[in-house]
Amino acid sequence: MGVYENSMKLVRRLSSNSSRSEEQLQRGRSSDSFSRVNGNDKVAKLVDDEKREAGRVGWDVYWKYLTSAYGAWFMFLILAVQVVAQALSLCTDFWLSHETSLVSFNGGILILVYALLSMGSWVLTFARAFLTALFSLKAAQAFYERMLSSIFRSLMSFF
Repeated sequence: MGVYENSMKLVRRLSSNSSRSEEQLQRGRSSDSFSRVNGNDKVAKLVDDEKREAGRVGWDVYWKYLTSAYGAWFMFLILAVQVVAQALSLCTDFWLSHETSLVSFNGGILILVYALLSMGSWVLTFARAFLTALFSLKAAQAFYERMLSSIFRSLMSFF
């Protein structure tokens, strides 16, 4: 009950000290980073001004994003899966062109090797897509949780 009474006293005190004009009130709303101190004309800064960067986004920002989910090893895993899938796709094309360029070839072996290489390429392409989706969801969740915790830990006077 004491908290409610204190908050109501504060509301009454603030409403009775509304000597500021409407223009000053609007100006106060437009610059939320400043507040009057004890009714004096001194203005105190509640929130520091943000630093503004100009130019390109640095590589460190990209690296933080890429390693935010599972670390650097996961990025290298996705890259390795992509390279191997691409190599299998290339081998499939090479196998087909090489075997069909021969004068005589065994159709059963041609189809079997082509099917195995294509299946391996398909499996690794699916794995890459799955790992990329998994990474994207985890990175987005990590950024969201950090933003949410920053908002929850910020001072109420900021709002």
